[in-house]
Amino acid sequence: MNLSLINRDWQKYTKSLELSREQNTEITLGKSVFILGMHRSGTSCLTGMLQQYGLYLGEVSESARSNQKGNRESAVVMQINNELLLANGGYWYEPEEVQSIPLPLKQRIEEFKQNLGQLDKLWGIKDPRMLFCLSAWFEPDTLLVGTFRDPYDVVSSLENRQQIVDRSIDWQELWFRYNCQLISLYRLCPFPIINFDWEPNRYRVAVQNLGRSLSLNVEREDFFAADLRHHRCGEEIQDPRVRKLYSELVEIANCEEKKLKKLEISPIKVQLIRAELERSQTRLSQLELQLERFSQTTIALLRDRVS
Repeated sequence: MNLSLINRDWQKYTKSLELSREQNTEITLGKSVFILGMHRSGTSCLTGMLQQYGLYLGEVSESARSNQKGNRESAVVMQINNELLLANGGYWYEPEEVQSIPLPLKQRIEEFKQNLGQLDKLWGIKDPRMLFCLSAWFEPDTLLVGTFRDPYDVVSSLENRQQIVDRSIDWQELWFRYNCQLISLYRLCPFPIINFDWEPNRYRVAVQNLGRSLSLNVEREDFFAADLRHHRCGEEIQDPRVRKLYSELVEIANCEEKKLKKLEISPIKVQLIRAELERSQTRLSQLELQLERFSQTTIALLRDRVS
């Protein structure tokens, strides 16, 4: 798999990560977050939760026939990435890694990123095609997060989408290609990967910890709902290649979950922190009042001396 187009920038990204960890700073290095994962693998749910916590997405789909809360994708990004794949001889269901980036598309990408980042907020992009188009978008300060799902659940979900009529596509092979790309990117430099198959509470906590790592407000109303998961099969994976890849992704997600747990704060600790903040604010108000009285007294004394 040829990922040479982003290797140079990724080395800068790796050095930045190492420096950040040495200094015990937050995971966030720049202003952009890219959510990676195959279609129907929990990318919409993960992106929606991060958006609910404060990640800025710009104008995205928030309702759709095949996704009750919308896929949280930008029509502009989708169009650009479709054109990138076509320019490189592929399409979303026959993806080819982007190695050639036509200048007009590069200009549109830069313009889109500038528009999204001009509000000085942490902003994000979600599009499953990004797994193959990342070389056209990637910068050293880009932060990546990923998600995956059981291959049979993904296949079942894809086959049941009404707009898909081509039944000749080998969806399991497509799952393998997308997730090979995800794991190849991870091996270049590890980043958080979330398992969409985790039970609801475990999944919610993991995404909340991810939100904390991005300095987002995870106390906001939760986007996640268990009924967002459709077409759960529970079948045993037969293809040994797919089974091995899925097992490796499960292991990676478990490892990344442990890293994120270090950022988890218990409800009791949150209450203690809030109480301490309230006491500090009360004390600050008292000090401001004392300072105002002192200033008034000083001014009065100076006036008496002058007169």
